[in-house]
Amino acid sequence: MLLICGKCKTYKEEEEFYKANGRYPKRNGRAHLCKPCKIQVTIEYAQKNYEHWQHYRRENRRKNKYYWPNGRFDEVLKTQNYACAICGIKKSDEKYEFHADHDHTTNAPRGVLCRNCNIALGNFKDNPEILRAAVEYLERWHNVLRK
Repeated sequence: MLLICGKCKTYKEEEEFYKANGRYPKRNGRAHLCKPCKIQVTIEYAQKNYEHWQHYRRENRRKNKYYWPNGRFDEVLKTQNYACAICGIKKSDEKYEFHADHDHTTNAPRGVLCRNCNIALGNFKDNPEILRAAVEYLERWHNVLRK
């Protein structure tokens, strides 16, 4: 079935249009823009509204992947006094965005961390025993080297 693109006004095969999740039954559930036009429109929107788009994308990712409801990230960050839950670095001091920390087994939200602490927990595989061993190692060498 041939469909017309709402932007470039070209007739194209149905496969040239993204599926529209059951909407537009007269178009066999296909979107109004062909794939190349949809990509172009999305890029233009993202460039024009970059900060809004980034915030929206992060909120949706937190909500859909890590089960953080909209607004929860900001609430948690406020209760943490706008600082990392581990090292205490303030949001204004950090050049990177803060991250929504979550349990990697259940995806349940835990707290808000700076980039470095979030990566560190991931590198230690969220395992308290490995973290304790790392602390003991650092303390042992700290005492040896600082005498």
